[in-house]
Amino acid sequence: MKTLFMAFIAIAALCSFAKMDSLITDHYNYTSKQLHFEITIPAELKDKLITEENESSVVFRYNNLGAKPVFVFSINKIKSSLWMNVKETLSNAVVLQNNGDDIIYCEKTSAASLKGKNKADYESVVSRIDEIIKSYKSSE
Repeated sequence: MKTLFMAFIAIAALCSFAKMDSLITDHYNYTSKQLHFEITIPAELKDKLITEENESSVVFRYNNLGAKPVFVFSINKIKSSLWMNVKETLSNAVVLQNNGDDIIYCEKTSAASLKGKNKADYESVVSRIDEIIKSYKSSE
């Protein structure tokens, strides 16, 4: 009986680890080769975000089906010497990295909602921005 109980505990533990593993892998990593960073994005948002990358920023927009894509957040690189002037113009910016020469910062949307049929979907995307930003890792 004790052996049967121990086997049951072992099986339950394995099932718990399997569930935790599926939660952990239920995402994808976005890697920026230009800005040298990686962020983790929940898998259910993969088709809801459109990315545009250039040498100084990566912009993430909501894929607003049937309408124009909507800005959600961006990760930007700017020279430290320019940061003091620019930061005053940004209402929703968070510094992610400061290496002395450059500042990497995130600018988030100020629009918490959207009009139209995609309102609930957009709001669910916006509600995950902080979670995504917290996953930021420099790859330099």
